[in-house]
Amino acid sequence: MTVINEDGQRVEYVPKDAEVKEIKYVFDADGKLVQAVPHVPGQPYHGSKKLLWVGTQNGCYDTENGPLNVQKGMVYGSPRVTPKGGSGWVLRLTSSLPGLMGCFLAYPRDIAFADMKTLSADVMVPSTSTARDFYAALDYHTTIPEQPPGKSWFTDIGIRKYASGDVYVFAQCCNVNAGSRSYLHLGQAQMDTWYNLRQEVITRKEDPSLKDNEFRIDYYVNGILRGAEIPEDAELLLDPKRTGWRPNRLLIIYAEKAEGESIGFFDNVRAVYKNKIS
Repeated sequence: MTVINEDGQRVEYVPKDAEVKEIKYVFDADGKLVQAVPHVPGQPYHGSKKLLWVGTQNGCYDTENGPLNVQKGMVYGSPRVTPKGGSGWVLRLTSSLPGLMGCFLAYPRDIAFADMKTLSADVMVPSTSTARDFYAALDYHTTIPEQPPGKSWFTDIGIRKYASGDVYVFAQCCNVNAGSRSYLHLGQAQMDTWYNLRQEVITRKEDPSLKDNEFRIDYYVNGILRGAEIPEDAELLLDPKRTGWRPNRLLIIYAEKAEGESIGFFDNVRAVYKNKIS
């Protein structure tokens, strides 16, 4: 559960164990962890006194093109399950705001990186999208309070439409704390075309050439290995006690600017975990 308090801080309630039911994490506007305390069962959750949009202060985004005011009554983003030609259903995510809109796939986040195996889905970016620079992707995400300022670590594989009109399948791995980022082009893509995208987490158990404190992320497109990455901070990420969140799994769309509507379709979402039921 996540809320925004009166000071514009992000407040998260994360399940812990039988003795301490939940931990309350408070992050400042820069994403730095400022408080982590037990939430006592029976006490009320933190209630916001005024509506704030996540990522905004008083309903205003600062963008490269100047401030963007969030207006009451306007719908800026929508997740919706829609019929797929009578043969099933797909998830449709749309957003006209800059930044990220995501659909969480797992809660509580009780799977550590060492137990991760596969996250895959069919992904399509339609030509009806009017945003100029955006992408739809599969996302692993966690926070690392141990690394000041305790911001995000994430890895994506997705389809990106660039402002130039070019469309590519891409992958990226980013540590916001350290300011490090790798970015891979995995091949050209087309609008209105489904691609099966997959991230595989590989540990020493599957590949003896890896060290005990390493894992590798393999990126597949339509079943073909197109790229791989060994995160610099793999040792830290493999220890669930050293991250604020165990890895979450999301379907996301992300727009660089507030111009037009970003749209992404997702189907056949599948996750596999080591020693777990899929």
